[in-house]
Amino acid sequence: MLKSTLNHLVRSLIGFALSAVMIGCSGSSSDSPVSPLNKPLTGPDDCPNCEQVSFAARVQTINQEMFRVTFAGAPDTVFAIQNCEMFKLVAGHQVRVQFGDIQINDSVEVNGHRQANGDVIAQRLRIMASDGSCGYDLAFRDSIATIDYSAGTFTVYGRTETISIDENTVILGTKSTRLNAALSGSEPQNNQQREQLIKDRDTVLTFTDLQVGNVVEVRADVIDETNLLAVKVKLANCAEKLCITFDAVLATVDLDNNTVTFVDLAWVATVCPNAQLFDADGNELTLADFAAGDQVSVKCFPSSDGTLKICLMTVVSPV
Repeated sequence: MLKSTLNHLVRSLIGFALSAVMIGCSGSSSDSPVSPLNKPLTGPDDCPNCEQVSFAARVQTINQEMFRVTFAGAPDTVFAIQNCEMFKLVAGHQVRVQFGDIQINDSVEVNGHRQANGDVIAQRLRIMASDGSCGYDLAFRDSIATIDYSAGTFTVYGRTETISIDENTVILGTKSTRLNAALSGSEPQNNQQREQLIKDRDTVLTFTDLQVGNVVEVRADVIDETNLLAVKVKLANCAEKLCITFDAVLATVDLDNNTVTFVDLAWVATVCPNAQLFDADGNELTLADFAAGDQVSVKCFPSSDGTLKICLMTVVSPV
């Protein structure tokens, strides 16, 4: 009887240990707190309309018990819970790591989903460099909202800071060159490629080459809460650099997630924090003033996940 009881106890302990190992990429146990309220945070499967988030920044604070990270110059609080993949870039190769390997001042690339409460649930964290050796505090992709050529500053729709450039800021674009396939020495893959090949390369731009509406990839240092200094600005290639404009009828308005959808269109669009919202007479509105059925004119730019980022929306004909 005693032997049977001991065997049962050993099996139970082994099962508990295996469950703890399998609970997620952080190696936490199932009863570890994962949010300020000690409640499980939902992932993308539980929140299909959650906004996809992608950015890179320097780690400012770490809470090992709650698997929580905050970043310099980035307002998001990030949680690395179940199914999060964590890597470190070593000599050009990705090596799996655990949450405890992330250190303050590491430059980390974040991919995840923003919940209704504003927290970001990470699906993937990648340590790009340690001790701030990346050469910048944060990186993001956004559309230029305003630009002051005299002051050397600009703003983007998704952030509240003023972004400055100086003599050390590198500004790049992409130049496409059409090459004759016979002269290029490349083996064409199809008939179209036999006629011509297109080669892209970076080209140096000046600040005056940038315009309102351009989509740019920015790497910047944090000066203070309201100012960033751009280390590098790259203009997105070809048609990506300009905003999309269209008229449509609103199908849904989600105030919790700041998103809208449109009748007969598959897009989910996020309304940027600095988006300009107007009625037909030019009066400023908030997203709460819009309703399903409104005919709207939209100016936006595409993001890498297939959604849209709205920078301007005007009611043409209210419901």
